[in-house]
Amino acid sequence: MVEMTQNNNTKTESEDTNDSYCWSTVDEEMDVQCSAIDNPYQNNTDGCRIQLNMPNLAKSPLSHISSVAFQNSTDITFGNKTLYSGPITVNQFGVDQIGEVARTEPLSKRHKVLSTVLIILAAFVSATVLLGFLFTLHFEDAKTETGVIDIDNDHSELTLVTRDRWKAKKATGEINDLKTPVRLVIVQHTVQSSCNTMNACATLVRQVQSQHINSRYIDDDIGYNFLVGGDGAVYEGRGWDKVGAHTYGYNSRSIGIAFIGDYRTDEPTTQQIIALLKLLRDGVTMHKISENYTLLGANQVQQTESPGRNLYHILVQLPHWSDDVDAFE
Repeated sequence: MVEMTQNNNTKTESEDTNDSYCWSTVDEEMDVQCSAIDNPYQNNTDGCRIQLNMPNLAKSPLSHISSVAFQNSTDITFGNKTLYSGPITVNQFGVDQIGEVARTEPLSKRHKVLSTVLIILAAFVSATVLLGFLFTLHFEDAKTETGVIDIDNDHSELTLVTRDRWKAKKATGEINDLKTPVRLVIVQHTVQSSCNTMNACATLVRQVQSQHINSRYIDDDIGYNFLVGGDGAVYEGRGWDKVGAHTYGYNSRSIGIAFIGDYRTDEPTTQQIIALLKLLRDGVTMHKISENYTLLGANQVQQTESPGRNLYHILVQLPHWSDDVDAFE
């Protein structure tokens, strides 16, 4: 309720007018004394003074006041005032491509989703880089599988470990001389554990020699002409000039070379393949192997798994390999 005073005459607006209008016959400056309103959300307005400067307007609504002055007031509101208590969530709204209002998720939720996506993306990129690195390491040896090894410009010497160096036993019988150059080179494997140092490989070569000497099928000495170790060295067996005991029916017309290890499961290393190619190169240079020699796996001329599928898969990609076995029957 608003109480308006002029010349000690008081006119009070009735309650059923909802305080919407005040009627007055004011024709000079007047003072309006504001009464305190019992509202818990409104600051104290006791003693506020409103000074009105307006012309003589009969039955004018208060909204037509042209000048309002406030004194000693701290909280003044024109129009509706809404107060909230409790947490507030802010939502964003946008307009999609067809002009419809599209509601977005709360900002906090969007940030969480974005963070999750970024984390997943970073993990994927990291995993891809790591896998690429691991594949590079793995297929460094697998260059052999692509057939890209070329030693034509590699003039480095072959590392050849002689019988004396790997501490071979003397042959227990007479071994026939091999007529060279031969046209065939036959590759096998020893079906042992692999090795990557000279000491480890020499130990395995001595084991092979002992097994062969004690075998009724081989008897006199180690059966292979040469053995290739995982250390990239070639170990001398019977050598270039003695008939081997490695492939029945082909010993007197071939050089037998064994890879130390089991290549049904193991993968031959690049070093081993390079060592094989260098050995073959030197054999041609020394006229121990024909220039047009043929490279075979033992499984091509015998009922055997030797040299193992992993090694055989590489042999078929090397120069001089042939599947025309009938030509050597």
